[in-house]
Amino acid sequence: MLLFDIDGTLLHTGGAGRRALEKAFEELFGIQGAWKGIIPDGKTDPMIIQEMALGSVGRFLEREEYEKAVCSYEKYFQTEIRRAGSFRLMPGIPELLKKLSGCEGLLLGVATGNFEAPAWGKLERGGLRQCFSFGGFGSDSHDRTGLTSRAVRRGELLSGRKFLASEVVVIGDTPFDVRAGKNLGFKTVAVATGQTTGAAWQEYAPDLVLSDFSDTAAAVDLLARI
Repeated sequence: MLLFDIDGTLLHTGGAGRRALEKAFEELFGIQGAWKGIIPDGKTDPMIIQEMALGSVGRFLEREEYEKAVCSYEKYFQTEIRRAGSFRLMPGIPELLKKLSGCEGLLLGVATGNFEAPAWGKLERGGLRQCFSFGGFGSDSHDRTGLTSRAVRRGELLSGRKFLASEVVVIGDTPFDVRAGKNLGFKTVAVATGQTTGAAWQEYAPDLVLSDFSDTAAAVDLLARI
């Protein structure tokens, strides 16, 4: 079972999520530029929303306010992802997923901090939706370890079998992805297409570090051998 992060690992949306969240906060609270100061890398959508609230409203949102913010965000996201001009897939991703999808018995899922609907929307925009049949999402848990565990459970239900920890590989571009995988005893692959690159990955000790997936044959071979 391979579990991929989405943002920074599979694709970049060109700021679609940021724009949608800012519009949601402006609609609900009359606040412009609520994203200011947010560093989203590796954080889940619930964490980002509450961090935006703390910085702009001055407090965390109550449950009802939070639910309204999520609904507003998802509404605006549908438009923003369709018209995101700088949307792009990361190097080698289409070729890699095509190759992996042809491997008999290999399950491909996502483990992402995105809420479920925006996650599938991003994959749909990138032409990758058909490569993934399950996942764990920010709508499952604000914590990456929790949502990664949920992804595995869904994969097990889909396949009708239990997976050993050694049979699950978590792939992402941030230390949060690696930590979540390690917390659950899974194998971890870091891809240096985000803010963490080179020797900086040594601190987090992933099982494998790749610069990107542009060399499909080499990437598939390395994933098979970790």
